[in-house]
This record gives sequence, C-alpha cells and structure tokens, in this order.
Amino acid sequence: MTQLDLNNPSLTAIAENNPQCQFTNVNRDGLNPKRHGLPHLGHPTLKYSMNWKVDQAGCGWLSLGNYFGYSTVLIKRKTADKKLTNFFKLQVAFHENIVGLVEAFYDSEATHLVYNYYGFAVNLSQVGLTPAVQLSEIDLASICRSILRGLEYIHEQLLIAHGRVDCDNIILCSDGGIKIANIGDSMIDDRPTSMDSDREKVGLLLLQLGDPQRPLYKREDQARAQRIELRLSKYAIHFVEHISSASFSYLFEHAFLQQVQSDSRTWFLIPHYLDTIMHWGVLPQEKER
Repeated sequence: MTQLDLNNPSLTAIAENNPQCQFTNVNRDGLNPKRHGLPHLGHPTLKYSMNWKVDQAGCGWLSLGNYFGYSTVLIKRKTADKKLTNFFKLQVAFHENIVGLVEAFYDSEATHLVYNYYGFAVNLSQVGLTPAVQLSEIDLASICRSILRGLEYIHEQLLIAHGRVDCDNIILCSDGGIKIANIGDSMIDDRPTSMDSDREKVGLLLLQLGDPQRPLYKREDQARAQRIELRLSKYAIHFVEHISSASFSYLFEHAFLQQVQSDSRTWFLIPHYLDTIMHWGVLPQEKER
C-alpha cells in the first residue's frame, strides 16, 4: 500500500487507502483514464489566473488559463466538507445544453470546479422577473426542449440525476442558448434525488415561466398553479401531467415540443436575453451559493 502523505497526497495513495471510492485504473502518474484525471490535487492557480468575481448561476471567478491560448473559464469554489469518496465521482461533461465541466482541483480546504464561461449569461429567474419579457408558448416549449436534451445527457451518459433543476440553475446565453448549470455539484452531492424528479421539475419550471405575472410560487400553491394552467394550451397541460413518467423519446415527440423547429437553434430567445440584460444590467450578481 502506498504511504499516504496528508500534506501532499498523491491520487494513487488516496485511491489505495480508500478502496471504497472505486477509483480504479490509477496509473503511475496518479491518473484515472476513465475520469480524465479528475480531480487534480492542488489549487487552480497552478494553471489559471483567477481575476474577477462574476456570477453564472452562482458566484465564481472569471479566470484565464496560464498557457498558450489563454482560455477563459469560470471557477467555483466548494468547501471541502464532503466525503473524500465523492470527489472521485467527478468527470468532464460537455453538451450543448449544459454548462461544461472542464476539470476540477482538490486541496485540503476546498474543491474548485472549472466550468465553461458564457459571458454575461442570465438565469431564468431573471428572465421570468423582467417586466418586458413575455414568453410565448413556443418560447416555453423551446426552453423545455433544451433542458430535456441536457437532462437526457446527464441521465443517460453521466448516469446521475441533477437534483437542482430550477430557474436559478438554468442560464440563457447571448446567442439564445439554454444551458443547465452546476453539474459538478450534482456529481459530488449526497442529497437524495431521482431522475423522475428532475423531469417533474421541468414541468414546474414551465408553470412558473408561464405565469405572466412571473412570481415564483411554491409547489404547494395548487390554486395558483391551476390558474396558470388555464392560460396554457391543452398540449402544455398534458405535457406537464406526463413529464415525470414518460421517456425522453416520448417527450421529444410530444405535440407541445413539436411547436418548435426541429433543429436545436434557439436564436428567437435572443430578444428576451437583451430585454433581461437591459433590466438587470450587465454587472453580475454577488450572490453566494
């Protein structure tokens, strides 16, 4: 067994001293090919220059890579209060409808999650609370389709549930793209959740954004939910009723989502992005998570 130096542990030593973490196939360089070497041991400043504090579905540091090309990323810090085994669940994740997890760093004080950065993106809570934004049913269908595509990747490729599918964790980018944020949190959290619950929350999100008055009510407010449903088409209501139990293939063929063009482009959401930016300003929120 490799000696574990707590001041400067190697991935090989951690894996051998913690067999329950299932961190297999560790080579002599301390890397797991299946996990692309995640997480790296040490602080992200070994590779990135952490410069400006910004918000992208939660506070982080806008950072530049200290190597050729100077790639721009967003680094979010999570205190090291999780079980050690959880950090070995981290894996790179890239999809058109999620905020990509590039890599991660782990030291004795914190885990730093390195994400793709999408400029002055806004979350759907901001979109929903912007007075000038009036989302049509086609807009809502497009948003739901994009979220479901991201969830399909999370459920079937990453084999995890997200657990936080809500307006705060979905961003709208300047090109009209919709992306699910904070996938790294989902990988390391122990909170009980389910894939069915993820899909059910997409239905709740549809009801929230479908309310022209835009208050983000709690699920227990059934009377308000019923009034909102009356403003939606019968296709939207049927979609919400079946979303938690239906397969992805069934949902993508549902009449509610078929209102949207067959390609994945969401350029028609760009005016809503611009209205939201004009209302909230381009400076990021300072809200810790």
